[in-house]
Amino acid sequence: MQPLGPSPLNLPPASADREQLTGEQLVAAVASRYPERLEAGVSHEQRVANMEFLRDRVIELGNCSGLLLARNRKVNGQLSIDAINWRHGEQDINDVVDLALAYDDTGHSLQLHWLIVDGPAGWDPIPGNCR
Repeated sequence: MQPLGPSPLNLPPASADREQLTGEQLVAAVASRYPERLEAGVSHEQRVANMEFLRDRVIELGNCSGLLLARNRKVNGQLSIDAINWRHGEQDINDVVDLALAYDDTGHSLQLHWLIVDGPAGWDPIPGNCR
């Protein structure tokens, strides 16, 4: 297994001539790049660490492709483990996007998805890693 610390994707910065990825393309790309982070049968602590790692890679890849993504800070001040913020549209709509189906069920492999859900969006950016 790879170390738990950040592992930037080292992508070039977004540019006008690069096609923006969709949410489904983002999660599929991250899932295919880090299959060991999707494994079942891990401890709850390991599953949380894996989900946080994958969440941050989705944000990095999305931002590098030209999307505006950030971690989601809940009303209680804690960061969402399996959800992010997506700012889009002409009116800068902030949506909360759920990234995983039942991420806390360690008996099953993680299944990443892109699903807009209800909830207040608390924007919490991570440092950019596009190079």
